[in-house]
Amino acid sequence: MPGRRESFVVALLLSLIVIVGVEARGKKWVPRSSDGTLIYTFECNSSDVQQKFYIADDGSFNIRSKADDKCLDIEAWSTSDGATIWIYTCHPDSQPENQQWTFDTTSEWAPILSKMDGKCVDISNWGASDGSLVWQWTYNGQDNQLWHYDATNNFFISKWSGLCLRVGMEPVPTCQDAPLNTYTYCNPYLPVGQRVDDLISRMTLEEKMGQMVNSAPPISHLGIPAYDWWTECLHGILTSCGTNCPTSFPEGPALGATFNMSGILEMMQAVSTEGRSLHNEGIGGLDYWGPNINLIRDPRWGRNQESPSEDPYLQSQYAINYIRGMQEGEDTRYAKTVATCKHYAGNSLESWNGYDRYSFDAKISDTDLEYSYLPAFEACVREGRARSIMCAYNAVNGIPCCASEELLQIMLRDQWGFTGYITSDCDAVSCIYNNHHYTDTPEDTCAVAVKAGTDLDCGTFYSYLPSTVDEGKLSEDDINLAIKRLFTQRFELGMFDPDDIQVYTGYGPELVDSAYHQQLALQIARESMVLLQNNGILPLSKDVSVAVIGPNANAPSTYLGNYYGQRCHDGSYSCMQSIFSAIQSKAASAVYAKGCDINSQDTSGFQAAVNAAKSADVAVLVMGIDNSIESEGLDRYTTSLPGVQESLVETVYATGTPIIVVLVNGGALSIEWIKANVPGILEAFYSGQSEAQAVADVLFGDYNPGGKMPYTVYPSDYVNQIPLTEMGMSVTPGRTYRYYTGTPLWPFGWGLSYTNFSLTWYDPQASLPEVVNTLQTTYYRVNVTNTGTLAGDEVVLAYVTENAAAGAIKQLFGFDRVHLEPGETKSVEFFAALGNTNKPLIHTANGTPTTIQFEAQQNTLVHHFKAI
Repeated sequence: MPGRRESFVVALLLSLIVIVGVEARGKKWVPRSSDGTLIYTFECNSSDVQQKFYIADDGSFNIRSKADDKCLDIEAWSTSDGATIWIYTCHPDSQPENQQWTFDTTSEWAPILSKMDGKCVDISNWGASDGSLVWQWTYNGQDNQLWHYDATNNFFISKWSGLCLRVGMEPVPTCQDAPLNTYTYCNPYLPVGQRVDDLISRMTLEEKMGQMVNSAPPISHLGIPAYDWWTECLHGILTSCGTNCPTSFPEGPALGATFNMSGILEMMQAVSTEGRSLHNEGIGGLDYWGPNINLIRDPRWGRNQESPSEDPYLQSQYAINYIRGMQEGEDTRYAKTVATCKHYAGNSLESWNGYDRYSFDAKISDTDLEYSYLPAFEACVREGRARSIMCAYNAVNGIPCCASEELLQIMLRDQWGFTGYITSDCDAVSCIYNNHHYTDTPEDTCAVAVKAGTDLDCGTFYSYLPSTVDEGKLSEDDINLAIKRLFTQRFELGMFDPDDIQVYTGYGPELVDSAYHQQLALQIARESMVLLQNNGILPLSKDVSVAVIGPNANAPSTYLGNYYGQRCHDGSYSCMQSIFSAIQSKAASAVYAKGCDINSQDTSGFQAAVNAAKSADVAVLVMGIDNSIESEGLDRYTTSLPGVQESLVETVYATGTPIIVVLVNGGALSIEWIKANVPGILEAFYSGQSEAQAVADVLFGDYNPGGKMPYTVYPSDYVNQIPLTEMGMSVTPGRTYRYYTGTPLWPFGWGLSYTNFSLTWYDPQASLPEVVNTLQTTYYRVNVTNTGTLAGDEVVLAYVTENAAAGAIKQLFGFDRVHLEPGETKSVEFFAALGNTNKPLIHTANGTPTTIQFEAQQNTLVHHFKAI
């Protein structure tokens, strides 16, 4: 479908049920077939009651199923394009508008229009086969949005496909049913490769080509169920609630700020557990399109909120632990889930100054590719062993990523050893032809994409595969290779095997948002908090009165960032705390005043903010941005606070009441005036469902902050010095801490604590070598000591700071987060693989001076040597 993009965010409706669970296996959970059952299109069958609907004539504007008298319904009252249509118990007395439709029965073909948002019932991806999903989309009068009502049979018939609306999928036989249970591919004890080859040999060429799209249709005679390869898990499962709602963990930069990779691994183990549990309830798939490991190279990029860092080493460690947490589990015979590293490669522009991601050609030098843009993807494959990669919309050096043999075959498969499948970003195959104009015909486009290695089209452009094969531009062997990669993953996920021999099929709903997962989300949110500035105002005493002010003070949905699942059963965010309510629960008293909106010139709320501040001992201003400022498809032009937010801070500051600023954001914010005048500044990022409590815990000293900035915070005029389209890392004034030559507001790795730390050599008497052979690994051991009076965490960072590879000013090669009680000392070990043949740390080995530096708080240790 034109306009379908990866940005689809799901939030679905169920009544509020809260079950506190434990991390243990339950019985197999039966997929729901009543409320929440999705609507598809199938060949019209007058004996199938699931295809029969009637238009209510009682003034309710309902369209009801004759099977059970339930209503056609839009998920969670969503007004987004791509919100699915399902069947749900009619609720005429409680917000009925998402079940109200208009349809002109006097016209031969007419749209089914929602009275809530004016959008229409639409066949996703222009599906023309059995099992095509139905969703809502902005009405454009095209054939996949037009229907005929057959009052005799009670059918809604599609003008596009001739198929009928149906509640749910038709049952498909399984490998446990005769005669399928006699086929080689249905024997769970044979090697996967043998089973896949047998299955492919039984499929027609047309059936194979039909499987190379994200919404793959069923093949009933082979027991292949319909499958949608597209589910998201950026920082939690992006689906509807089942019995419980998926946990929403901190996002991107917040996770990078923890510098705690064991925490990332534990988090993704929790996420994959929830993914399996929800799948067992019939919600979501088992292939997840995350993590986003594109480099945070420029603060204006709209999707900085999704990525952990500007540093390629930190990105790489994040990717490895994320992937392992998603894919590896207790049942080593099967993949727990499939994770997808995206967006490969050089993807960090949405829409800026006339450029867009669908047609942008990223000009990147070989050096920048090797040392900046690709290390995380290489780590994702070599060490994370990712099963899937997503190729990006953009081109790199003139070749669209999804058509690039250099990227997808030579580098990814031949050099790094990738064996999984490659999916396009959604509509990226279409972009090869329609946006990059790289090919002359749709058939040429399909040929170049498939031959380069794009096995799966998230979109509909592979509908041209049959004509591509007819024209001799692809062979059946080309198709077979892609299908083998795809079905290998489905077999290794256990999709064709009996439930009773698998562990993951027994995961029950009690594992979703369990007490353990809730506590984990809170702990990671706490660890992500970065104390940027503290001139003695923090932590606060609990006997103070607090004025909580600002556009993000009472905005819990903002704390989730993007790509999050349904948080509360009723479709709202009422089950979440706001930062105001969290502060209110700790302070002697608290009042709230919004002051202003995120991006508005309206100052009418200033007086209420002033009055609140004057009535309190301290004012906490919760400022920042949200998805109206930075998001997929939306880059920024400025890094300053939008609207009148800074004026609000200045106005409240002028009251004389002491103030603290809390920032809620993804990409960096340039706040020169605030830094110069405000005594306490806390960076909170988008930290998920527990952000409010984490912020309050830090402000009142119930948690000692230990997060470090995962990116550089540049001055506001940085955006005037280099265009967003410039991909060069070392182009003046330089990108990231590795190349930036200016003075940042806060550097990469910055973060304060309520206690103090010292850093010393483990053995101060030992002499460090003056000459180091760069073909060997150098071992370092340092002590970090808590010299203060409070327990706390400190992150020790290890850099090459002189003669670093690729001309970098400084390059991280190790880090470790340690927790220390007052007076406690712990040793931290680092291995500097100076001569790593893939990514050497230093520039040369010809005797030039080189420095290794360790940093903790404001302490440094250095080792100067000559490299040979």
